Amino acid sequence: MNRDISRGACALLATALAGCQTIPSVDGTAEAANIRSLDAAWVAAIATGDADKAASFYSDDAVFMPPNEESLSGPAIRKSWADLMGMPGVKLSFAPTRIEVDGDGEMAIDVGTYTFSFDSPGGKVDDHGKYAQVWEKHNGTWKCAVDMYNSSVPLPPPPAAAAPVTPPTPATPAPKKKKK
Repeated sequence: MNRDISRGACALLATALAGCQTIPSVDGTAEAANIRSLDAAWVAAIATGDADKAASFYSDDAVFMPPNEESLSGPAIRKSWADLMGMPGVKLSFAPTRIEVDGDGEMAIDVGTYTFSFDSPGGKVDDHGKYAQVWEKHNGTWKCAVDMYNSSVPLPPPPAAAAPVTPPTPATPAPKKKKK
């Protein structure tokens, strides 16, 4: 009877395995190239000042994490891009240095560098740094789900501490001369 159970279990397992499908092989190089082209299109949208197009690269539930600010999502992402593009003389460019696509081709990381400049009343401001993005496929289309960057430019030193102010001492009156 044990042999019958063993044969039955083997037959059941063989049937189950035959019904399993393997995950289709994903061409990670081609998918990484797709993301590189999206990065280039994103930079082109920024160069034309199109905040709507810049925001369109994000998924509906994306999180944008700029430095020295709270995380942004939803319409706040578009507003952030519009504010950035409204700066005088703004220029922003970024490019990946590494893109890795997961085995099923549904998620990828994009790590790269950026350059950023704008005109301020005190002169031109130049910045450069690095970024990390998580891309997800939504209905066959890559969308940025997480976007974070930070500067590689050191912060300026704090202003020098002012010398302590010593309160003035009252003037000592000159000694009076004795009359003769």
